[in-house]
Amino acid sequence: MSKDRRLLEARQIAEEVFQSAAHVRRLAGGLVHFVYLATTLDGLRRVIVKIRGDTYARLPSLACERGTIEREVAALRLLSSIPDLQGRVPNLLYADTLGRHMVATEVGVAGFSLARTIMTRGVMPAGIAQSIGSLLGLIHSATDEFISGAGEEPFFERELRLKLLYQKLPGLDGLVASTRVGPRAFVFGDCSPKNIMLCAEGNVGFVDFDNAHFGSRLLEIGYAAAHILLHGGAVGASLGELHSDFLAGYQCYRPLPEDALFAAAIGGALLYRLKNAVIPYQCGLRAPEKTRWASALVLALSCPQRLSTAGLLRLLRAPTEDSRE
Repeated sequence: MSKDRRLLEARQIAEEVFQSAAHVRRLAGGLVHFVYLATTLDGLRRVIVKIRGDTYARLPSLACERGTIEREVAALRLLSSIPDLQGRVPNLLYADTLGRHMVATEVGVAGFSLARTIMTRGVMPAGIAQSIGSLLGLIHSATDEFISGAGEEPFFERELRLKLLYQKLPGLDGLVASTRVGPRAFVFGDCSPKNIMLCAEGNVGFVDFDNAHFGSRLLEIGYAAAHILLHGGAVGASLGELHSDFLAGYQCYRPLPEDALFAAAIGGALLYRLKNAVIPYQCGLRAPEKTRWASALVLALSCPQRLSTAGLLRLLRAPTEDSRE
């Protein structure tokens, strides 16, 4: 389908929701789906239209997994019952029965994710790590009752485990084994800056729940913490302060996992991002620093009996940061 036809489809979907004419433009994000911002002609209503294609929107060589829209719809319906999340996650307005498209409310300002803010301004916004930890902890705490102990392991979580095992590092082997036992809880599935929006009063919101599933919260917390460190390191922020702030926010709602496993989850997520050649991750970290980080992570994850979050941070810190602390 051509870009013009896809844009026309998005406009038709939005106008059905608005019951009036609409302006539609494609957003810069949307790796997997085609994502559009639609507004009424008077500018008073704004919604997000998401359309699933047969291939990734930004990587047409990769086939798009069917069921992604249905998964996000189910997640947003579950989260809609939690009052404290109003305005912090999208509110579902419409979903077609075939799982091809959906319409939801805007969170923050569409197109201006935390990733874009960091890349354009060259700084990590003050207090952002604590806000991320707080919202993630709130979601985990509010969905504790939705525990699943049955069903197949989600495809993308299974793939992440395989990528971790592929590294052949003892620390990651132990991490994978630990996440295969116990009940599965609701997780966001992709808590990274590209899916985090800046909201009013220093708060953040989460978008793109197409990876939401019942899985390992240990992997989720480590994944979120890893991305904060990765983007913070790229702009010279204090890794120690960012990590402490994230923990402070999360612990307002939920206890932290055992430290060595938490460190392994952070290290594994970082290696996954630094070494992913299929979908290179854009974080702004320069090539020499990527190499230094990867070497430090391999060293730390090779000795699981000595693994800790504090030790991991010491290895990742730049020499200039060590001199400041």
